[in-house]
Amino acid sequence: DGDDDGDDDGDDEEDQHKRTAGSVPPNTGTIAMTMECLDYLRNSDFGLLVLMKGSSCLAYGGVDILSVAISEQGPTANASTRLGTIFACVGAGCLIGPLVSENFTSLDRPWTLQISCIVSFGLIGAGLSAWAVVDSFWLQCVFTIVRASGSSIVYIDSDILLQKFAKPTMLGRVMALDYAFALLAESLTAFLCGYIMDSNPEVFTVKAMSSCLATTSLLFILFWSWYHVTGHGATHPDVIADAQLGGMCTSTATESAGGRQKKQSSQTSLK
Repeated sequence: DGDDDGDDDGDDEEDQHKRTAGSVPPNTGTIAMTMECLDYLRNSDFGLLVLMKGSSCLAYGGVDILSVAISEQGPTANASTRLGTIFACVGAGCLIGPLVSENFTSLDRPWTLQISCIVSFGLIGAGLSAWAVVDSFWLQCVFTIVRASGSSIVYIDSDILLQKFAKPTMLGRVMALDYAFALLAESLTAFLCGYIMDSNPEVFTVKAMSSCLATTSLLFILFWSWYHVTGHGATHPDVIADAQLGGMCTSTATESAGGRQKKQSSQTSLK
């Protein structure tokens, strides 16, 4: 009897282990889930958009280093006041940019958001190009607003594109990769910018580094423009068809709701 009870207990434990193992969903490990997300992006029509924010960070990631250098220019420069003014202009640009771009974009036409992101690279490049030319501190502040407007637009609109295209089961991982690439690019650019300027301050001045960052922005304008006109991301035919279908469904639902409301109103009047 003791042997029979031992066998029964062993069978119960084995059955419980099988049930527990079967209840664990596949690909729950960190590496497995990350590889699944990368494979999903590789086979999607919008996968490269996860790098759009990161590419903008490569263009403007060094501006904080340059801002400190600008604040210290001039024999009687009040560094803290000048730096605070520059950061205030950054905040103004981050507010103005999305408010203006919202008038020209629509979630029902996602390609407008993609165009907005490409234009924002032009704003980033314009602001940095001006830093490479002008000497007036107040003009530098004005173009800081221009540059910050561009960086804010691409930061927000690229997020919206990913949220629209990624399926719900992948959205968290897609956004995590998006922010990981962006933070890595921004920190890398800031480090390289500071290191290069310290290595030879007479050659790598604020104007020289601004020119380098502006050139980087120009290169990404060319790349993302090619990406757009060749039918990738938000201009992919399947994406456009889905957006148009979504708009039709929304319109139909609105008409149906309006019809039900009219019917209810007429029934109420008859009563």
